[in-house]
Amino acid sequence: MSSPFEKLLVYRKALDLVDKIYSLTSKLPKEEDFVLTSQLRRAAISIVLNIAEGSGRTKKEFGHFINIARTSCYECEAALQIALRRNYITN
Repeated sequence: MSSPFEKLLVYRKALDLVDKIYSLTSKLPKEEDFVLTSQLRRAAISIVLNIAEGSGRTKKEFGHFINIARTSCYECEAALQIALRRNYITN
C-alpha cells in the first residue's frame, strides 16, 4: 500500500535523515542514551511523522505541519551542534 506522502521528495529525504541519525546516535556514549540520543531520534522521527500527517490535511494545515517539521529540523541541528561541541562527532 502506497500513501501519497511517500511520493514527496521531502518525506523520502526525512526518512534518509532518520537512518543517518540512528546510525550516528548508535555510536554516542551510553551516558547520552536518555538525553542526546533520545532527543535526536525523536526530533528526526518528528520530521517524518509531521510530513506524513500534514499531507493528509488541507493545504493550510499541511503548511502548519511542515512548520512543525521544520522546527524539528532546527532541534536536530542544535542537538548535533551539542554533540560536536562535546567531541562526540566531527564535521
